[in-house]
Amino acid sequence: MNKKDRILVLKIFPYNDTQHIVETLSRSEGKKSFLIYMGTGRKSSRKRALVRPGHFLDITYSHKPKLLPVIQEVQPSYIFSSIFSDIKKLSVVFFLLSVLKQAVYSNETDISLFEWIEKKFIRMEKETYNPDFHIHFLTELAGILGFQPELEQIGTFFDNNLSNPSEEEQSAMAFFLRNGKTKNLQQRRQVLHWLEKYFRLHLGKFSIVEEMQYFKSMLHEDGNN
Repeated sequence: MNKKDRILVLKIFPYNDTQHIVETLSRSEGKKSFLIYMGTGRKSSRKRALVRPGHFLDITYSHKPKLLPVIQEVQPSYIFSSIFSDIKKLSVVFFLLSVLKQAVYSNETDISLFEWIEKKFIRMEKETYNPDFHIHFLTELAGILGFQPELEQIGTFFDNNLSNPSEEEQSAMAFFLRNGKTKNLQQRRQVLHWLEKYFRLHLGKFSIVEEMQYFKSMLHEDGNN
């Protein structure tokens, strides 16, 4: 039986010589993995161009019990340009995909979450690069997941079982919540460190250490030090 859905590609990796596994966030079923055949023909070349991390796709797939569903047809749901050609935006995209892989782990339907993520990516595509975009994304995502950080509660969430945020991190987060922006590179890093600990408190396993290493070069280049 064939079904249709819209997906955000989180990760793709080889399964064998002709098949790849595609990890996605789907509009209808939350976190979901698919198989896709990619040979050497023209049709497979098109699939390779479309099925990439960060792409939103409309797919038709076949489903059989106890087997991974197989993507049969794929079309872009939105044509992105700037977020894949601008190195700063592209760095943000990969950072956000890693966050979503960790923070969203349910296979239950959450259409409103999917649509919110899609709108955020489209907004990033249309607007000029914002060095605080990823911080706004994280704080709003926390709210959608049910643990929105509030200004009056800064410093009260953590206990001795976790690495408590420093005073500098708490001050930076308070400044961001009051003003909707950070002052400089150092403050952005402090806010991200606070948010990492905050997400870990609510989700358990959560880390952006590796993503921060990838992100660091872009942060140094944003011209707002």
